[in-house]
Amino acid sequence: MPDPTTLPIAQPQEEAINIDDLAARSLSLFDGLGEPYAPLRRQVEDVKQRLFYGEIRLAVMGQFKRGKSTFINRLVGLNVLPASVVPVTSIPTFLRWGPETRCAIRFFDGKHDVVVQRSVPEMSATLTAYVTEEKNPKNRYCVSEAVVECDNAVLKNGTVLIDTPGFGSTYVHNTKTTVDLIKGCDAVLFLLSADPPFTQSEVEFLKEVKRYVPRIFFIINKIDQLTAEELTTLDSFVKTVLASDLSFATDTPLFHVSARNAPVPGADQSGRPDASGMDVVKTEIIDFMVREKYFTLSQAVTGKLKTALEAAAQKIAEDCRDIEEPMAAARRRGETLKQQCEQVRRKADKELSLIDAEIKALNDYVDKTLYSKKEALRANTVAAIARLVDAALANRANPASTVRSAFGPLFDEMFGHVFLQVITALARPLRKAVDLPYAEFAKTAEEARRAFGTEVIPHDEPDRTAMGTEIPNFTSARPEYTVSAFDTMRQPSVPLFCGKETKRGKYSEALLPVAGGIIDERFEQLSLHIKNSIRKICEACRKDLLERYGSLHDEMKAGLEETERPEAAMNEHAREKLKTLLEKRQALEELAKLLI
Repeated sequence: MPDPTTLPIAQPQEEAINIDDLAARSLSLFDGLGEPYAPLRRQVEDVKQRLFYGEIRLAVMGQFKRGKSTFINRLVGLNVLPASVVPVTSIPTFLRWGPETRCAIRFFDGKHDVVVQRSVPEMSATLTAYVTEEKNPKNRYCVSEAVVECDNAVLKNGTVLIDTPGFGSTYVHNTKTTVDLIKGCDAVLFLLSADPPFTQSEVEFLKEVKRYVPRIFFIINKIDQLTAEELTTLDSFVKTVLASDLSFATDTPLFHVSARNAPVPGADQSGRPDASGMDVVKTEIIDFMVREKYFTLSQAVTGKLKTALEAAAQKIAEDCRDIEEPMAAARRRGETLKQQCEQVRRKADKELSLIDAEIKALNDYVDKTLYSKKEALRANTVAAIARLVDAALANRANPASTVRSAFGPLFDEMFGHVFLQVITALARPLRKAVDLPYAEFAKTAEEARRAFGTEVIPHDEPDRTAMGTEIPNFTSARPEYTVSAFDTMRQPSVPLFCGKETKRGKYSEALLPVAGGIIDERFEQLSLHIKNSIRKICEACRKDLLERYGSLHDEMKAGLEETERPEAAMNEHAREKLKTLLEKRQALEELAKLLI
């Protein structure tokens, strides 16, 4: 009989590889993968251990109250497993061959095993205390498993029987425990009975069993409750369900037993034939498993090793995605931040260029406003000169001298009023011309702050008082300037005895060009004064915004560098880890492909 550790896997055009070697190579790939891979590593270690000991795991499964514990007791001839009319087993119990009869209770929390030797009643009491739902509800004692060892022919040659918690009871955790056991089993004895014959929960559970277990034997228990005709009908029903719902062969063998009527361990059964069917189970199933042990073991561990390797490769693929996603996110973030920096630069160029357009628009507004005010001032000046000439003629004074002495203060008053009107009209568009680029800057800075997730990006409000957003007062011309302007006036020729209207007309005609010249000159000076003030205010705004955008851009570049440095280090580490994981994944997939 061959050594199970050297069972070969035939490889076309390649040197044969044995399972034990594959398991050893697989274990080396788990080095450095950490605790998340520990369950999969233990599955591979379990394969190696079972190959070493040549161990076949045969689970007895079935819906609660199918009589599993009683069946096993009769099968091994040891009345040790607790049985009851209510759901009993909540912890899996492993029955192995051993030179002495003993049982051991093992715990999850590191407590020492509870061991009982030789005394079957004490062993049964211990098992009742630790593995039954009644004494250990929801496994409050943190029992991981119970192990029973005895010198029994059924358990020789490495066969391990597993008494599993019944599924489908009111205790959901029992079903979960049984489902978790499936992956470690090589074959299953699936117990059915006549009460009821086949439930939907059993169908669904068998679908899960088929995914992991290569061999399933079906045993109908409690046949003592049925007539021969009823048993035939039951067999037909079970086979129909197995074929239609679970894709089993239509001639799947069914074994009939009455575990309760099997010989009781320790009782004298000499001369009595065994009508319980247990001998048939031992011969047809247990002995078959022993005969086919190495083939069955090879088939079972090959599938389990392949499953573990494929699961590890899949988990590595998921871990690789978890590593790649932050790296991709960091790349996307870096690109976004770079784009944000470029957008700020372009925004600065655009906003600063718009200041020139604002200056032109404001200058056009000044020209339009001054033109309307100038025409109104001309009309007022004509009326004012007419009044002064009339007053001079009434007082028999020289109209030219009267206008010459009075026009300066009068014109300054009228011109000062015009200046206030112009400045008032200009205040709003000038304020808007300054506020808009600052509002855009504040918006840009806030977007940058959100993009970089930092408060260091400058976006404080501008100090317009310090900047000077008001147009300074326009200084009036010196009084002697106005007086001297009239000195150049050519005196009109007025007949001695002409009428008052004629005299007014002659003097007004002579005085108005001088006044008009003063108005033109003063409005030109005023236009230059206002436009120069606008230019200074806008240039101050441009200079301040240039500094702000520059500071913002510098802060963003510094923030980008601060972000890139740790990310570069992190990505370097991640790339090394990713490379290692990808190599391990490829190796695991290649090993899995070798398993047929």
